[in-house]
Amino acid sequence: MQNQAEIYAESWEAATARVRAATETLYSNLLDDKTIKGIVNTWADALNMVGGVTNNLGGFGGTSALLLNIGTRLFQNQLTKGANNLGLTLSSITTSGRDEIDAL
Repeated sequence: MQNQAEIYAESWEAATARVRAATETLYSNLLDDKTIKGIVNTWADALNMVGGVTNNLGGFGGTSALLLNIGTRLFQNQLTKGANNLGLTLSSITTSGRDEIDAL
């Protein structure tokens, strides 16, 4: 019985070693240094480009103003409807406001 336990342990260890070796080979093939360096360098280039554009637009303030301008133009209709709804909601708080809403 001891002999069978030793054989089982050895085969378990051998199987585990094979799985570990296969995993290491897979990682080695997928994540070679050249690929990782390429990804990291591409990411760094993209961040540098975004930083340059932000700097050319005047930093945070200029970039924020540009994005706000673009957003306002893109969502002008939705912003107008939202402002009207807000106005109606605030008007409904008072009796005279409710009367005006009913008249509409």
